[in-house]
Amino acid sequence: MSPKYALKTYLYVAIQGVLGHDKRSVGGVHFGNFIEALEEIGFVKIGEASSVGVTLRPEPGMYGTDEDLFVTLPACANSWWDHEYNMVAEILRGNYGITATDFIEIPEDVDMAGVGFAIPDLA
Repeated sequence: MSPKYALKTYLYVAIQGVLGHDKRSVGGVHFGNFIEALEEIGFVKIGEASSVGVTLRPEPGMYGTDEDLFVTLPACANSWWDHEYNMVAEILRGNYGITATDFIEIPEDVDMAGVGFAIPDLA
Protein backbone atom coordinates (compact mmCIF):
# COMPACT_ATOMS: atom_id res chain seq x y z
CA MET A 1 0.00 0.00 0.00
CA SER A 2 1.35 3.43 -0.89
CA PRO A 3 1.68 6.22 1.69
CA LYS A 4 -1.23 8.60 2.14
CA TYR A 5 0.32 11.18 4.46
CA ALA A 6 3.64 12.94 4.87
CA LEU A 7 4.48 14.28 8.31
CA LYS A 8 7.46 16.17 9.65
CA THR A 9 9.81 14.03 11.71
CA TYR A 10 8.46 14.86 15.18
CA LEU A 11 4.89 13.99 14.17
CA TYR A 12 5.98 10.97 12.13
CA VAL A 13 7.90 9.56 15.11
CA ALA A 14 4.88 10.04 17.37
CA ILE A 15 2.37 8.32 15.08
CA GLN A 16 4.82 5.57 14.13
CA GLY A 17 5.58 5.05 17.80
CA VAL A 18 1.93 4.15 18.30
CA LEU A 19 1.23 2.34 15.01
CA GLY A 20 4.60 0.93 14.06
CA HIS A 21 6.64 1.07 17.24
CA ASP A 22 9.30 3.43 15.84
CA LYS A 23 12.61 2.82 17.62
CA ARG A 24 13.07 6.57 18.10
CA SER A 25 10.09 6.57 20.47
CA VAL A 26 11.61 4.02 22.85
CA GLY A 27 10.91 5.32 26.32
CA GLY A 28 7.49 6.63 25.40
CA VAL A 29 5.61 8.40 22.63
CA HIS A 30 5.14 12.16 23.05
CA PHE A 31 1.38 12.43 23.62
CA GLY A 32 1.03 16.04 22.46
CA ASN A 33 2.85 15.29 19.21
CA PHE A 34 0.62 12.26 18.62
CA ILE A 35 -2.54 14.36 19.04
CA GLU A 36 -1.07 16.99 16.70
CA ALA A 37 -0.31 14.26 14.13
CA LEU A 38 -3.94 13.09 14.28
CA GLU A 39 -5.07 16.67 13.69
CA GLU A 40 -2.79 16.89 10.65
CA ILE A 41 -4.40 13.80 9.08
CA GLY A 42 -7.98 14.97 9.47
CA PHE A 43 -9.09 14.62 13.08
CA VAL A 44 -10.53 17.58 14.97
CA LYS A 45 -10.48 18.00 18.75
CA ILE A 46 -13.95 18.14 20.22
CA GLY A 47 -13.97 20.63 23.07
CA GLU A 48 -11.13 20.98 25.52
CA ALA A 49 -9.10 18.07 26.80
CA SER A 50 -10.53 16.74 30.05
CA SER A 51 -8.54 15.49 33.01
CA VAL A 52 -9.04 12.00 31.58
CA GLY A 53 -8.40 12.39 27.85
CA VAL A 54 -8.95 14.02 24.48
CA THR A 55 -11.88 13.42 22.12
CA LEU A 56 -11.26 13.74 18.39
CA ARG A 57 -13.65 13.42 15.47
CA PRO A 58 -12.62 12.53 11.92
CA GLU A 59 -13.54 15.01 9.23
CA PRO A 60 -16.79 13.86 7.55
CA GLY A 61 -16.26 11.23 4.86
CA MET A 62 -12.52 10.96 5.39
CA TYR A 63 -12.35 7.54 7.07
CA GLY A 64 -15.70 5.90 6.36
CA THR A 65 -16.92 6.52 9.92
CA ASP A 66 -17.93 9.55 11.95
CA GLU A 67 -17.22 7.73 15.21
CA ASP A 68 -15.35 9.85 17.76
CA LEU A 69 -11.95 8.71 18.99
CA PHE A 70 -11.28 9.08 22.72
CA VAL A 71 -7.61 9.05 23.65
CA THR A 72 -6.82 8.62 27.34
CA LEU A 73 -4.16 10.93 28.75
CA PRO A 74 -0.88 9.27 29.69
CA ALA A 75 -0.20 8.63 33.36
CA CYS A 76 3.11 10.51 33.17
CA ALA A 77 2.87 13.97 31.53
CA ASN A 78 3.63 13.71 27.80
CA SER A 79 5.44 10.35 27.98
CA TRP A 80 2.96 7.80 26.69
CA TRP A 81 3.89 4.11 27.17
CA ASP A 82 2.97 1.23 24.88
CA HIS A 83 0.59 -0.40 27.35
CA GLU A 84 -1.32 2.91 27.34
CA TYR A 85 -1.53 3.41 23.57
CA ASN A 86 -1.91 -0.14 22.24
CA MET A 87 -5.72 0.12 22.36
CA VAL A 88 -5.63 3.40 20.45
CA ALA A 89 -3.46 1.75 17.78
CA GLU A 90 -6.00 -1.07 17.39
CA ILE A 91 -8.89 1.42 17.12
CA LEU A 92 -7.02 3.45 14.47
CA ARG A 93 -6.38 0.29 12.44
CA GLY A 94 -9.81 -1.30 12.91
CA ASN A 95 -12.19 1.67 12.86
CA TYR A 96 -10.35 4.15 10.63
CA GLY A 97 -8.08 1.91 8.51
CA ILE A 98 -4.98 3.87 9.54
CA THR A 99 -1.75 1.84 9.54
CA ALA A 100 1.98 2.54 9.89
CA THR A 101 2.47 2.13 6.13
CA ASP A 102 0.20 5.12 5.44
CA PHE A 103 2.97 7.56 6.38
CA ILE A 104 6.25 8.90 5.08
CA GLU A 105 8.64 11.13 6.99
CA ILE A 106 9.51 14.65 5.90
CA PRO A 107 12.70 16.15 7.41
CA GLU A 108 12.21 19.08 9.79
CA ASP A 109 14.12 21.48 7.52
CA VAL A 110 11.80 20.95 4.52
CA ASP A 111 9.62 24.01 4.03
CA MET A 112 6.01 22.90 3.58
CA ALA A 113 2.74 24.78 3.61
CA GLY A 114 1.48 23.53 6.99
CA VAL A 115 2.94 20.54 8.83
CA GLY A 116 1.45 17.61 6.91
CA PHE A 117 -0.17 16.99 3.57
CA ALA A 118 -2.16 14.21 1.90
CA ILE A 119 -0.71 12.16 -0.95
CA PRO A 120 -3.33 11.36 -3.59
CA ASP A 121 -3.98 7.70 -4.42
CA LEU A 122 -2.54 7.07 -7.86
CA ALA A 123 -4.25 3.71 -8.33
